[in-house]
Amino acid sequence: DGGYAPALREMAALRVPESLDDDAAAAQLSSAVLAEVAREVAEKELAGLRSEKALTRRFRAPQTLAVLRAAREVVQDVANFLPASEELSRSVGEQRALLDAGIAEVEPMAAAGQQACYEEEDEDYV
Repeated sequence: DGGYAPALREMAALRVPESLDDDAAAAQLSSAVLAEVAREVAEKELAGLRSEKALTRRFRAPQTLAVLRAAREVVQDVANFLPASEELSRSVGEQRALLDAGIAEVEPMAAAGQQACYEEEDEDYV
């Protein structure tokens, strides 16, 4: 087939893996990057919440809490996908600890914000 050689060159230019092992290694590498990006997004969201005034924190806290929980889930899913290693365990442990600390910080704010919303709704019906 005359199209085989050009197709191989195009695949090489696009860095398409040539074997299942290469494909798995590429997926593992990209998933590790995904976990790192998820953690970075969560850290930026938390920093944004911290910079808000007290009044607006209660409205932003549920969003921040959702971002932190989603990032923790991504980090855990990636850890479950990657082959076990001491370095991976340490990295995931550090990322989870950061995210868990952020969640513990934000949960009371989110709960207070939800309670304030319920109280405002109750006042509207009185």
